Order: sequence, then structure tokens, then C-alpha cells
Amino acid sequence: MRPRGCAVEPEGLLEAVEQAADGIVITDTGGNIQYVNPAFTALTGYSPEEVLGQNPRLLKSGRNSAALYEELWSTILSGKVWRGEVINRRKDGSYYDEEIRIAPVRDSAGAATCYIAIKHDVTEQRAAQNAQAFLAAIVDDSEDSILACTPAGAVIAFNRAATRMFGYSAPR
Repeated sequence: MRPRGCAVEPEGLLEAVEQAADGIVITDTGGNIQYVNPAFTALTGYSPEEVLGQNPRLLKSGRNSAALYEELWSTILSGKVWRGEVINRRKDGSYYDEEIRIAPVRDSAGAATCYIAIKHDVTEQRAAQNAQAFLAAIVDDSEDSILACTPAGAVIAFNRAATRMFGYSAPR
């Protein structure tokens, strides 16, 4: 069922996919790439001509565990949607973090005919999270007491040194 007011008719579906902000990859059931949209090309640096017929493993960075890929294939082969995050490598050799959802596409009999992957670049978000965690670790491990207070003077955050010095304890 199409959402009310949606102007995308079946014949316009390709144009919609071509304009999607996230990378879209369609593979056959053997994992060979049959289609990529322009967002995939922008994300990875690979043109459609370079990847059609190839396996998405050409993006592998070597930074993900074999268990992750085993889980991915086990999930989609069982007919379920796999959701996860991987570190992949662009054509230029740089790494990027992406959230991926991979779903089987079924025919009218319910058999998987191909897989569709939606790939969302989360590199900047992960870098910001890592920087925040790093700074939090520095503050928490500091030998100096560090407190954060509201303008009214209420203590809202503190590190371990402040706990030792002033007797604050973590809220329960």
C-alpha cells in the first residue's frame, strides 16, 4: 500500500531510489552487486561500472570480525533483516563507519530473489562519540576534582577525584 499523497508511481520508483540520501545496493542471492545508486558512489568512490557483478566484500576494511559476517549471512539467509554497523574502505583507501540494513527481496512465492542493502554513513557521529568518550575518560581519571554545576549552584556532574575530596556519590 502506498502512503496517501505519495506521488511515486511504480514507474517512478527508480528515480526515487536514485535520489535517496543513503547508499542503496541490490545484490543477487549469491551476493553479486546488480545495482548501486548515486549515494553509494558518493559514499564509496566506486562507480556503478566498477562494482556491478562484484561482491560487496571489495569494501571490506579488515576491521570487522568474521563472526559479524557470519551473523549477517545467517540472518539474511534465514529470511530476516540484518541490522548492524561495519567499518568499510572507500576506493581511495580511507575508512568509514556505516550502519547497514540488509533485507531479502521476495517473489510472489516468498522466495528471496535478491537482497537490498541501505547504507548510512555514520563516520562523523562515531568520531564525535569517540572524542566525547575520550574526554570523559580524561576528566573521570583526573587527579584534580572536576565539578559541573547549574547556574543556581546545583552539582550535576563530577569526577572520582571530586568524590574523594568532597564525598559526593553517584546518583542511584
